[in-house]
Amino acid sequence: VESFLCLPFVPAASRPSVLAVRAFNVEVAKAADKASDIRIAEMRLKWWSGVIDNLVKMNPPEHPIADALCAALHSTDLDPDLLRSVIEWR
Repeated sequence: VESFLCLPFVPAASRPSVLAVRAFNVEVAKAADKASDIRIAEMRLKWWSGVIDNLVKMNPPEHPIADALCAALHSTDLDPDLLRSVIEWR
């Protein structure tokens, strides 16, 4: 909620990238926290790790968050290693 409350203070041109990173964080958190089995969580996190590798090559899978992250990655100075650290932290 607080990230959306801060959104009006983010420059309009940066909002799509900010929302993409926020959505990615939520998706990774769900993958890790909501899985009924640790192996399922690990598979989901590994999938997202592979997605980041493909984003660098501008080859995202058909997934709305991956599409938004790809646009953010290539329109800003977003470092893919920062996205990888979100996954590793989980």
